Amino acid sequence: MGKAVTILTEEAGEQSRYRVVTTVEDLDGNDVVPTSLRWSLTNSIGTLINGRDKVSIASPAISNPIILSGNDLIITESSTVIQRILLIEATYTESTIANMPYKHEYIFTVRNFVGVSSAGASLAMPADLPMPADMEMT
Repeated sequence: MGKAVTILTEEAGEQSRYRVVTTVEDLDGNDVVPTSLRWSLTNSIGTLINGRDKVSIASPAISNPIILSGNDLIITESSTVIQRILLIEATYTESTIANMPYKHEYIFTVRNFVGVSSAGASLAMPADLPMPADMEMT
């Protein structure tokens, strides 16, 4: 039987893009094509991120890439690295049992980039650096 959590070692860049390839395993650990598949994205305390709640994948396959980008990977906390959790929920047929439930979490980190503006924040020149003459603030 498979594990319930996968910790991904590759970091996502803040407000960039990140791909998580999901699979569904039967009780013997073999990959199967799910009959239904949906995903949700939260932070480490379960707060929903970017309204990503029970997003359906229309035609599930053996391997299902989920592409996260922009506000899926935003950092609003004052941290350099934060954790995101991608939960997949699926059903599949196991032998003669239809609609067998399956859940799996993918845990990954998002790295804060210097100079990437978070929601509601504005970019400003540090006080100790002079503003270039040809740079106009808007």
